[in-house]
Amino acid sequence: MKRILTALLVLLVFPTAIKSDVWIDEDGTTAIEIKENGLISFFDTGSFYYFDQIFGNVRKNKIKLNLCLGIPQKGLPSDCFKKLPTKFSVHNNGKTRALHVDLSNYPFLTSSFEDLLRLGKTMEISIDDDDLYASFSLNKRYKLKKESIKIFKLLD
Repeated sequence: MKRILTALLVLLVFPTAIKSDVWIDEDGTTAIEIKENGLISFFDTGSFYYFDQIFGNVRKNKIKLNLCLGIPQKGLPSDCFKKLPTKFSVHNNGKTRALHVDLSNYPFLTSSFEDLLRLGKTMEISIDDDDLYASFSLNKRYKLKKESIKIFKLLD
């Protein structure tokens, strides 16, 4: 968690000076970290009904999530994967809920996705539990809201 907090703070201070693996959703309350090992983490500080319900389903039922990513289009992004290993965690005194989806079998795809983000393209990533769907629009210009920054500064 310290790594994501540091990366987020650096992004806020130097938003275009680094190539970060942490991206912010257009709503300013969700940070998405793409690690080199293919783990994609969704850190939500807001109250997003669909994310909250999916998080609860992963936590209670230990399900695997579906994940799609790519250029925004009508419907789901272009590249979708079913039943990926998924874990959950809670951070920042319980104010941040996180889902961690393992996409390690597709390193070229995650690398290409981030390359397009770095070039300034708006990209979309979504998760679903075969019932509910949460979608996130990412762009290197998107920034966290002040309230979310305060939450990320809280200790675990």
